[in-house]
Amino acid sequence: MELYHYTSVPSLHAINVSNGINEGYLQLSDNTILRKHSWYTTSSSPLGHGLTNGTEILNKYEELFWRQMNGFTNDQILPPVQNKRAVRITIDAKWIQSQPGFHKYTDLLTILKQPKYYALRLGITALAGNKTLTPQEREYWSTHPDLMHDTWYVHTGVLPHYRMKVVEFMEEDGNYYAYDFEKHGRAEMARYGSYSISHDLLKNINSLSGLKYNEGDIFCYYRKGLSPQVCFTHKLQTLSLYLNDPNFVAVKINEEFYNTYGSIFIPWVTTHAEELHRVWRQAESFYNKMYC
Repeated sequence: MELYHYTSVPSLHAINVSNGINEGYLQLSDNTILRKHSWYTTSSSPLGHGLTNGTEILNKYEELFWRQMNGFTNDQILPPVQNKRAVRITIDAKWIQSQPGFHKYTDLLTILKQPKYYALRLGITALAGNKTLTPQEREYWSTHPDLMHDTWYVHTGVLPHYRMKVVEFMEEDGNYYAYDFEKHGRAEMARYGSYSISHDLLKNINSLSGLKYNEGDIFCYYRKGLSPQVCFTHKLQTLSLYLNDPNFVAVKINEEFYNTYGSIFIPWVTTHAEELHRVWRQAESFYNKMYC
């Protein structure tokens, strides 16, 4: 059995700087939300799973739900909807089947004492869209050959990076090809306002620090009212430094990490301030184009 996890480019990079695949949620019939439920499927196609393609416009109820799930206040501007079909990760199916917390979706609903119709209901919603159906439409969709809910699996644990066998990106022809940051990721990250530093700059900071930042792990982004800054994300460590005064830290997640590497990052930001400002201005231009 092959198992796949579909996601977006920004989410792929969130996976890369965390401890693996561990995000997702399961909504129960009473609207209770169970977090840390990651989804997998035996289907090699992203269709029929209710995955967004990045072109959707949220209605007010979807927007409210998105804000609640992602911690956005009512006055914060939401980023564009992500293309959750863009990336396909083939995982180590044999390993995950031996893990506690791994269940076939329909079996998990039984364990959680959900109504018998609930799996079919979500399967229909994923295929036909989140809309009210007539009895005739419901009958039509309930026997549709493209229903996917019987292919779904859920894992409540963490799938580490080394259990990700293949990472692919869907190109314009609708087929998946080996993921390449310069070919696929850089433009996709920019579409959500995250402008990554150049390959040469990345190579330079890796050489100086001895760390192994991946493409896309160091970037500039623009937020209204915030001074220009560059963000370093690395294996659960996040550090943001202001470009105009890198001695002043914008975000510091781990004190020990900062104490170890701050003396390397601060002069590096100063040395490359001109190029980093250029990257930040790209992010500012994107923001103004999208939201102003």
